[in-house]
Amino acid sequence: MQVLAVGICFVWLAYGKAKRKGQNPIRWAAIAASAFLITQVLVSGGIGFALGVWGSSENSVYKYNLEFTIISLLACIITNWIVMRPLNRTEKPFTEPPPPPVFNEKSDLS
Repeated sequence: MQVLAVGICFVWLAYGKAKRKGQNPIRWAAIAASAFLITQVLVSGGIGFALGVWGSSENSVYKYNLEFTIISLLACIITNWIVMRPLNRTEKPFTEPPPPPVFNEKSDLS
């Protein structure tokens, strides 16, 4: 349940940041939700594969549930931080170039 709450927070943050930046908020919310879900599936699959390869029993899934939840939350936080980096960038303001130099028509040599 806590993991789902973190996912909802990521979607809400992405929507708000995109709206403030003038980006498409629905698209960024969908990107954040997709990154969250894909990370959850990959981490869960990786943990399940690792447990299967090492021949662990089913009880180890319940025994180490807190550790697996922390691992998946950290992976989701890192993934969403990477995905939302373009929204965190600040645009540098454009500065006007200096005016062109003005040359005198008269020559001081004559």
